[in-house]
Amino acid sequence: MATIEPRRYGTDEMLAVEKSRVLGLETPEGSPTAPLHALCLSGGGIRSASFCLGVLQALAEARLLRGFHYLSTVSGGGYIGGWLQRVISEQERNPPDLEPGERELTPAEARIAWTEEELRKPAPRALRHLRDNTNFLTPHTGIGSADTWAGIVLYLRNLMLNWLILGPVFMLAALLPIIHRTGIWWLGQHEVIAIGAWVLGTAALAQGVLTACRWLPSHCTPAMVTSLAENHNRRLKRLLQRVVGGALLWACVMPVLLEFLLLHGWSGWLEAGISAPAMFWLPAIHVATMLGAYLLAWALACLSVRREGQEQGAERRLFLVNLVPWVIACLGAGACMLLALVALYTARDWLARHGGVADLLTLLGPLALLGLLLAQTTFYLGLRRQAVLSDLDKEWLARVNGIILGCGAAWTLFAAACLIAPRLTLVPGVGDGAPNNPNAIVTIVTVIGTAVSGFLASGLGKQVSSQVEAISKGPASAAGRATDLAMRALPLIFIVALFGLLSTALHFGLGRVQIWWTNQNVPDPVCWSVSPPPGPATFLCKPPLPPLDVATGLPLIFQLILAGMLILVIWRYSTFINVNRFSMHATYRNRLTRAFLGTPRFRRTPDPLTGFDHGDDPRLKEFDQTAQTGQRLFPVINMTMNVTAGARGAWAERKGASFIATPLFCGAADLDPERTDPPRGAFVPTRYFAGKESEYSLPDKVTGTRLGSMITVSGAAASPHWGYHSSPVIAFLMTLFNVRLGAWYPNPARVNGTIGEHDAIQIAKPTNSLKALLEELTGTARADSDALYLSDGGHFENLGVYEMLRRKCRCILVVDAGQDSGCTFFDLGMMIRKAEIDLQLSITMRTERIAGRTHIEKLMADSRDGSQFVGFAYGDVTYLDEAGKPVGTGEIIYMKPSLCAGAPTSVWAYARDNPQFPHESTGDQYFSESQFESYRTLGRFQARQLLRNLKSRRPDDDQVMALCEAIAELFGVKKAEKPGDAVD
Repeated sequence: MATIEPRRYGTDEMLAVEKSRVLGLETPEGSPTAPLHALCLSGGGIRSASFCLGVLQALAEARLLRGFHYLSTVSGGGYIGGWLQRVISEQERNPPDLEPGERELTPAEARIAWTEEELRKPAPRALRHLRDNTNFLTPHTGIGSADTWAGIVLYLRNLMLNWLILGPVFMLAALLPIIHRTGIWWLGQHEVIAIGAWVLGTAALAQGVLTACRWLPSHCTPAMVTSLAENHNRRLKRLLQRVVGGALLWACVMPVLLEFLLLHGWSGWLEAGISAPAMFWLPAIHVATMLGAYLLAWALACLSVRREGQEQGAERRLFLVNLVPWVIACLGAGACMLLALVALYTARDWLARHGGVADLLTLLGPLALLGLLLAQTTFYLGLRRQAVLSDLDKEWLARVNGIILGCGAAWTLFAAACLIAPRLTLVPGVGDGAPNNPNAIVTIVTVIGTAVSGFLASGLGKQVSSQVEAISKGPASAAGRATDLAMRALPLIFIVALFGLLSTALHFGLGRVQIWWTNQNVPDPVCWSVSPPPGPATFLCKPPLPPLDVATGLPLIFQLILAGMLILVIWRYSTFINVNRFSMHATYRNRLTRAFLGTPRFRRTPDPLTGFDHGDDPRLKEFDQTAQTGQRLFPVINMTMNVTAGARGAWAERKGASFIATPLFCGAADLDPERTDPPRGAFVPTRYFAGKESEYSLPDKVTGTRLGSMITVSGAAASPHWGYHSSPVIAFLMTLFNVRLGAWYPNPARVNGTIGEHDAIQIAKPTNSLKALLEELTGTARADSDALYLSDGGHFENLGVYEMLRRKCRCILVVDAGQDSGCTFFDLGMMIRKAEIDLQLSITMRTERIAGRTHIEKLMADSRDGSQFVGFAYGDVTYLDEAGKPVGTGEIIYMKPSLCAGAPTSVWAYARDNPQFPHESTGDQYFSESQFESYRTLGRFQARQLLRNLKSRRPDDDQVMALCEAIAELFGVKKAEKPGDAVD
């Protein structure tokens, strides 16, 4: 067998190695033509695990499990798939006696045959133990149960740890508007500082405008275009930093000058030399700055043209032709600035009396100044005469202006939440005139409202995984629309209230600190009070300039010290925390492992207090049996690699891609380490992937990630990132309230060269945990980051068929136990759509023999025959080459839980008491004995009905192929005498 090297593999290379190992071939070279068959178990929580268990038992009774090369699982299907893998490994350690006719099986088939013998028993040992853990989260329920209270303690503990990590980040964010306002208030009292801030901002703006004029598509020289194409990401990042950063810096420091002018007159410091008031010379200097930046860009363009050896360049001529429109646009922007300054001048007395000068400049100053840039661009594009790339110029400027205005609007909204809330809460209570005593009633109501809205929003986010698909499949009910509206409103309410409360606490706390430090109660509107500032209430006469001393700057000093301390804490956290450890992922993993990976074991040594056994969770690499003679039921665990930012435009709906874990490799075909089209994929050997909990794990103890971790991630339905459901607002709430079952894992695309024992790919956490947590908080997960956010495989494709089609399997039996009471085939349709887009194939399904419970019960009530509804369907696959020509065929047998006529009496009895059966909510993870047995019995019944069509054995003993041919005949599909060729 070929050795798997410790390096990164591409998709084609990985598939060749995997196929050769599964088939027991010596090397991956050549074109193995043996057909591959796959058994796929879908997501659906414990409901899917129960139903699929019954299907597995029926397949074992027919000795058909041995015919499948792959076992592809998602979410709940992965629970029972992991259970089956442990049963296989335990039976291999204690093999039973086989019937005489089965002693000539290959070793790969014999391992599965031993498992079939076990599952054919009326009461398999592993099944008896599994029944005790169907309520796997809290096996012993009730308010007095230790399991219940342990779960509560674990959630609260992780929640508090979560808040200890995020608290400093939120406090620093809430402190920024306060620092900005205090800086405007204090720095704006001093002439030299105000002028210096103005000069700095003007220089930054000029530099940004210069860069924008130079890199406008019509102004770019051929050398610049070539440079941008060769170093796209680096050049683009630098361009945005200069243009957007210069504009934002100007908008942030310019209010300091405006504060100075408002407090100390509009022309006093220049009246000896310039008689015009500041409201005229300030726009004039702005116009001169914009014009100077344009002229300098023109001069640099001329130098570039000469350097490139061109006598005349279209870029240079454009600068000259469009000079007049640019001058007029500058004058128009200057006129807009003049109007804004006149309005500010008119309102200055009122603002001073109400202590709102710095507040207004902090809230609206940056947005208004950035709006001037939009006005300038609008005037220029409207008056411009010529352009080489007119449409590109418009798009380019619209994108830049959009980023700048978006930042300004976001700042205004955020600053409003942080600055307005203290004015509502830090006011004297009824009958209490103390200036620093908060209104207790308002504060209490705000705190309670914040907490309630947060918990409600996070709770709704947690339930959305089981509700959003039902809402999307058909007309939403009134309750569904109300839930959707609440999901949209409550998170926003909570976020605003949260930062309002944090800002109020900062105002009050900083005020108390200064009172303690100075031993006096000096009212100051900037930090902790809402009283007007000291000094005259009118500007009929100019107030004197205060001295530049430390005492007047105490508010800003205290705030900067606090900000520095918070930055230090945040930096320290980012170096050692494990973001996965503080989520509910580990709690969920431990219970899944105990229930599904521990129950098949013959010898367990659980802790007597908790019932957990470290030996329950083996390394995924241990299930590689391909090194000898191939393997059957080779596990492929499907997960979703979330990509909510920086994705291709076509992925705006998907927001994720397939990520797999097998005993041989872990990775994704859509990872693109070399930026090729189509992507080459990135996979690393499983024995080197995410096996260490930290950098300090012993290398000789590590052989890759664990099976329990992978099936837990595959079933992480409640996560801030969740594929096509992802929402930044919901992500914020779910992260904050620790509704986080997904996990961050190292990015295989980051592997370069040979994998060393200390490489990041071997550590089961991101290199910068705080960065990952903030990406989780803001709903921005990327495929090119050092770490990937993995969640439920159903967030991309819930059936597990997608990856089997990538392997061009000949026969696929898929069990779809997802919630779909109306038989809308949502998951099936999504699988077909994505597979046909990505994998060069076509699929035709015939689902007319599947109907919902309501329709079947109506037929039975009318005494009509409903036996034609058998709960399974048939489809065929045509694999295509790059030219669209068929290169092979495949077949799909599709099963769905259906309350068919003839189902066992026990199943019908349970159904009469549970109207949603067999599609009860996926959110229900607490199955009772009757619930578990009803789904298991139904799964076994439906599988037996399917297998009744298998009437004879094929000469080549390929029973899976024979089953596909029998079902095709049942559905009236005419097959060629010779089955379709397998695909290389």
